[in-house]
Amino acid sequence: MALQQWATAAKAISAAAHAQGALKTAGVDELAVADAAAIQPWAPLLWGSNCRGRADRFRTLGWAPQVQGMEQSIGEMVKFEIEGTGATGVKATFDM
Repeated sequence: MALQQWATAAKAISAAAHAQGALKTAGVDELAVADAAAIQPWAPLLWGSNCRGRADRFRTLGWAPQVQGMEQSIGEMVKFEIEGTGATGVKATFDM
């Protein structure tokens, strides 16, 4: 699974949170631009922008990653957040 879009990342995070009991469902809701802007004025720019990062220049200098990628780390990151917020069962900071 390549996390090349925020929607893909959101679905993977939601699935991990659901699997770990922090969310009732693994579904991800869509939010209209106007509704997002009502929550956070910068939302259309922050949440709707493209954020691609690659290490091509570093690789040409001989660098190679030494740890697993984000795709493989999502479950661990979600577990860390759940433990940090004290979220248990279906009661979580993720639920609105």
